[in-house]
Amino acid sequence: MRAFIQRLIDNLPGAFYVKDAESRYVMVNEAFARERGRSIADIVGRTSAEVLGADAQTAMAEDQAVLRGEVISKESNFRLITKRRVEDEHGVPIVMGYHVDIKHMRQFAQRLLDALPMPVYVKDAQSRYLIVNATQIREWQRPAEELIGRTSMSLAPTEEIRQVMREEDAQVLKGGSVYKEEANYHPETGAGRFRVVTKELSHDAEGAPIIVCTMFDTTAWRTAERELKAALERETGLRKRTQTFVQRLLDVIPDPIYVKSAEGRFIIVNEAYAREKQAHADDLVGMDSYLFEPEESADDVRMEDRVVLDGTPLDQEKHTVLPGRGERFHQVVKRRSEYVDGSPVVVGAHFDVTRWKVAERELERVAYEDSLTGLANRRYFIAEAERAAARAERHRQPLSLLIFDLDHFKRVNDEHGHQAGDDVLCRVAERARKTLRTEDMPARWGGEEFVVLLPLTALPQAMLVANRLRAAIAATPLPTCAGPLPVTCSCGVAQRRQAEPIAELIARADAALYQAKDSGRNACVAAPLE
Repeated sequence: MRAFIQRLIDNLPGAFYVKDAESRYVMVNEAFARERGRSIADIVGRTSAEVLGADAQTAMAEDQAVLRGEVISKESNFRLITKRRVEDEHGVPIVMGYHVDIKHMRQFAQRLLDALPMPVYVKDAQSRYLIVNATQIREWQRPAEELIGRTSMSLAPTEEIRQVMREEDAQVLKGGSVYKEEANYHPETGAGRFRVVTKELSHDAEGAPIIVCTMFDTTAWRTAERELKAALERETGLRKRTQTFVQRLLDVIPDPIYVKSAEGRFIIVNEAYAREKQAHADDLVGMDSYLFEPEESADDVRMEDRVVLDGTPLDQEKHTVLPGRGERFHQVVKRRSEYVDGSPVVVGAHFDVTRWKVAERELERVAYEDSLTGLANRRYFIAEAERAAARAERHRQPLSLLIFDLDHFKRVNDEHGHQAGDDVLCRVAERARKTLRTEDMPARWGGEEFVVLLPLTALPQAMLVANRLRAAIAATPLPTCAGPLPVTCSCGVAQRRQAEPIAELIARADAALYQAKDSGRNACVAAPLE
């Protein structure tokens, strides 16, 4: 059984360990051994003082606090550290610890907060909003400046809701927690939804109490803890105590983990997996695991399990779209192991990497998009233009380019302010997108200057596109924070010559632009092709 447990914890990505009442290591996994630069055999049996060095005093003090019944949950050196008191198969109290690396999460924390698809907000002790994320702002359809500093009661639509808010906030500030399930409709889509609202007491950097509210399901987790505690008290046999110990070990881990028989029936599931399947862990044990897979993917999962049972580990990323939850990304890890009776089993874990994938997409978007107008930025435009030039050269196709600049734009900033100037740039980008053809590629070149790539377009047609764009921009005043402002532009157009580098093509179009400026502005000038 110990060998099975060792193999189980070695599959965990974070450092895991078990210590006795004297802070001696009884069991550690490979991740913990790597973290300390020692072998598992060299650590087991040694005390924290012998293994941790300068960190030993703090760790030993925490161990004693855990043995007295406290639960340690803290952040240190970009890790989440959790310690709990449990009992081994003989009823002896021991310390169980798990470290989760959150370095990448901390690096992306600010971006991820606004990227979260769920509302999150923080209030002070007077119920005034301190932080509101972008999802909550969209849901309330109010700008952040109208929310920050105001009390939640002042924004509530009815006295009944205000009274509930007062009672809940008072309960949290006294040290309690709020967990409630809501059934309502999404204010943007009108779709019905169910969610669990949680409110917890925390403290800011100065130690002042704050209320944190988010949509995070912890009800099943707390229920599972009570059920497991009751089950532990009822268990009398060595094997039953060991099974309870393994179950509690897995439930500490926040990611879904399960053990399946060779026939695909659940032997062990942790509470994170049960929540994912919207069932209770006890109800899942013994059931056919493939019944809980989408019909179109059940055969693929069955094939994966057979390959794993044959001795080939599985480690792959899976993408799913869940009703009401949107798309999700999971890193699925499966390993073959043996159960206590020697039968082969599949040990699996699903690690949710959705937030990192979303952050990765955002970084990719920033790499090619102008943050103000949403058009392509200069670097991305040049790369696409080089590829288009190569295609045009290879297939002997025409390729044109236009550069347009807003006339007297400096006056807008000087007379109406930079915000009005930014509004003008955004409105111009919108009109450009609506006016240009699908195959055309507009980009912000810099300041008030824009550039458009025109594939499969000779100079006469390019001039038509340029004049159509110029007319669209000048057609009606542009709406801004300073009111409607009339804007015109000047444009230079050039067709690529054979074997001409993109830099020279841009330079010729730019020279034509300056001719348009010199001729009185609000005009389009073509650069000579020959």
